[in-house]
Amino acid sequence: MMKKIISTILSSLHHKILIAFLIIGIVPYLLITLYFSYLGRQTMMTHKLDTYNQQAKQSKLLIQNRLHQLKEEIEFLSKLELFDDMISSDIDGRISRLLKEKSRGLKDEAITVVALDIDNKVVASSHLHELRKRDFIDIDKTKSNGTQIIDKNLIFFSKLKASFEDRTLGVLVAIYPLKNLRTYIIHSPRVGFEIKNNQDSLISNNLQSSNKKTTIKINLENELEDYNLIYTIADREIYDFIDRFMLYLSLLLLVGIAIIVIVSRRLTKEIVNPITALTSTAKEIVKTKKYDIFVKSTTFDETSQLAKAFNQLIKTTNNTLQELDLESKTRMKRFINLTEMFNSITQIDSKKSCIDISIDRLKDILPYELSFKKNIDRYIDNSSYIPIRLNDKQKLYGYLVVEKNQFDDQLESHFFNSVASMIALQLERIELIAKIESASDAKTSFISNMSHELRTPLNAIIGFSQYLMMYEELNDEQLDTVSKIERSAVHLLGMINDILDIAKIEAGKIEINYSKINLYTLLYECKELVEPMAEKKGLYIKGLEDKNRTLTIRSDAKLLKQVIINLLSNAIKFTESGGINILVEIEQTFVIVTIIDTGIGIKKEELEMVFDEFVQLQNTNQIKHKGTGLGLPLSRQIMQALGEELFLDSKEGVGTKAVLKIKLPKLTTDLNQKHFL
Repeated sequence: MMKKIISTILSSLHHKILIAFLIIGIVPYLLITLYFSYLGRQTMMTHKLDTYNQQAKQSKLLIQNRLHQLKEEIEFLSKLELFDDMISSDIDGRISRLLKEKSRGLKDEAITVVALDIDNKVVASSHLHELRKRDFIDIDKTKSNGTQIIDKNLIFFSKLKASFEDRTLGVLVAIYPLKNLRTYIIHSPRVGFEIKNNQDSLISNNLQSSNKKTTIKINLENELEDYNLIYTIADREIYDFIDRFMLYLSLLLLVGIAIIVIVSRRLTKEIVNPITALTSTAKEIVKTKKYDIFVKSTTFDETSQLAKAFNQLIKTTNNTLQELDLESKTRMKRFINLTEMFNSITQIDSKKSCIDISIDRLKDILPYELSFKKNIDRYIDNSSYIPIRLNDKQKLYGYLVVEKNQFDDQLESHFFNSVASMIALQLERIELIAKIESASDAKTSFISNMSHELRTPLNAIIGFSQYLMMYEELNDEQLDTVSKIERSAVHLLGMINDILDIAKIEAGKIEINYSKINLYTLLYECKELVEPMAEKKGLYIKGLEDKNRTLTIRSDAKLLKQVIINLLSNAIKFTESGGINILVEIEQTFVIVTIIDTGIGIKKEELEMVFDEFVQLQNTNQIKHKGTGLGLPLSRQIMQALGEELFLDSKEGVGTKAVLKIKLPKLTTDLNQKHFL
């Protein structure tokens, strides 16, 4: 099914061009898509991760710089002589004003700067509410300065010493909320970040739920060495550009496909329409057989050249066909004239008339002058001589002279040689017919003379033999001898009569006298004639109990009777027990007479041999009942002369069936009836 659909699509040139354009447009898109789907995504992932990694490092550097700046500020402040007022618990408030100004100068409003005495009590603060606190955070007093992280605040501290003596007055503390570091973290809107250690998270800006994420981790070192800056990037952020680019490509592909379809339709119209016109014109020419139809072209491109070439081809084909048609008619006329010529000369029994008619007819057919020469004393210029040879080209009868020095082609030469051969065949036929007629006349004359010369003494012998047997008193031995003489003379006379009949048939001189015959009456007469022979052998002949039945046919009664008697005699002769049945059937326009015996039968391979003259089959009965071997051949020839048919069907050891097929007169109406005699 799929193959059929594909073959149907590819059978159209329009579809092929459209598919070609689509392939040209889609393949680059597929390659770009493949690149961005695999290699592009990997490259984009690497590029994005490098970018975010750089952002993390920059954020780390900003955080470290800011914290280092705060540390230096606190250490610087702790060394001011102003803090000697710590001894008097900052009665005049100078330290508090200083801390307040410094807190404002650090730009981070949330930073609190506090001065603690050695008992960890607040002496001065940048914020008044801190003065009310009696206790403060626990600072590691073993260090002169440092940092601590307490409650998500980064604590910077530095010891305060008296300027006039080596004495520790307290500690200067700066409380920096780590949430302020959010300001120094560089990130994109769709990138989450977090500062955390293994247990606690200082800052968190997590992404909304996303199936696929990628993280970048970097240690903040120094004051925040236990904490890491972690970037969380959603994959859609990484592949957002590719996805948008793929969407753009998809839209571009749809637009491109639409443009391709529109352009291909236009181009196919310009390409296919002329071809379609050519195809339609060709089909119209094939259908109507008119070669005066041409293709119109309105363009000046290759299709126009194709249309012009097609029109030229049609014009040339039309001219050629007209020439071929004229040539065909000329050849057909020549063929008809040649056929008439050969039909004419086949009816002629004179060689001279055959040559004269052939030359006259050939002059009407050919544009050349022709003549016949029995002998050639000298050759004439500008003429061709075609020999006419008889008896397998052994005997030269003469020459067919054509007043043309050289033939146009080999076929023309072959034509004249073929004409000469046909004339030669007819001349040989005339010679052969003359010889056959002469031989037949001689044979007929010989047989007629011989039959006359033999019949006279044979009739005398038969007459004297019959006279002696009837009127003379002969003893048994003499009677047997005279009887043998009489039988031999009768047999010889019958053979002579058969030979004479065959000769007459072959010579076409047998006389046929057609008349209306009652077939049943004829069969009954034949039965009566052969019944003594059957009774003598103890055989039955069934049929013809009702001799008054009528079935009229048109034939020669004498000849048909001779055939039927011959068939019945053969049936009796070669049947030792049983008998003969006669069946008459009417089939359409024929009456079928079947003589069936229960005799010895004939082998299948010997059936046709019995119709050969002077042929006798080698079997016991044939040897016992000697014959001439002329009965069946004569019977078939008589039936053929009457225009009827005779054939045998036999099975060895079972019997023989002789069938006569006789035409019914046209007015006979009792068709498809069966008559059992």
